[in-house]
Amino acid sequence: MNILCLRNNQINNFNLFDELNKFERERNGCDSLLNQPKLVERFFDDSQMNNLPILLKFFQFIQRSIINSKQNAVKLVLRLPGSQLLTFAYAHLKPSPSNDEEEKNLLEKFILILSKVLQSLLELHPSCWGQLDSMGIFDRIETYSQKNSNEEIQLEVTTLISQSEKLHEKMTKKQKAKIEIPLERDDPPPDDFHQVNI
Repeated sequence: MNILCLRNNQINNFNLFDELNKFERERNGCDSLLNQPKLVERFFDDSQMNNLPILLKFFQFIQRSIINSKQNAVKLVLRLPGSQLLTFAYAHLKPSPSNDEEEKNLLEKFILILSKVLQSLLELHPSCWGQLDSMGIFDRIETYSQKNSNEEIQLEVTTLISQSEKLHEKMTKKQKAKIEIPLERDDPPPDDFHQVNI
């Protein structure tokens, strides 16, 4: 029991940026991370992640993992809905008030990589669209892209918003179909109300 507590304390004291560096250097970094569930939890819920450089780094790690080890990367992508990580990401999706070029470049890279990861998420788990839409993440990404002239960002954001709109249409049609289906009755109603025997 003491050993377990000690191990959990060690995990809690890890600097997530340093840990991420280690996983990035490994050939199968995504697999190694998934073998440490407590650490995975920290990447998705720890307040250390509420920082643009580490958010960018972690989403880049997820995107590379999708390319190199999709089967395992899916497990990370599917954890995004409802996570603190996505809330932190949303909070950073706004133009920087400062004129710091480095910060602006960081935000551009983040918008680009987040758009790609969200496209993968919607492909894998389309039913999470409503949850993402209600938090306003698509609107915020689109608003940012409208003020940005980077062609690659424009392309990825347009693809994401198009994907989101198609899912919205699909969900709306499903809801309409449910409303329009008449209630089935075992017996047809009588032609004349007075024919009903009371």
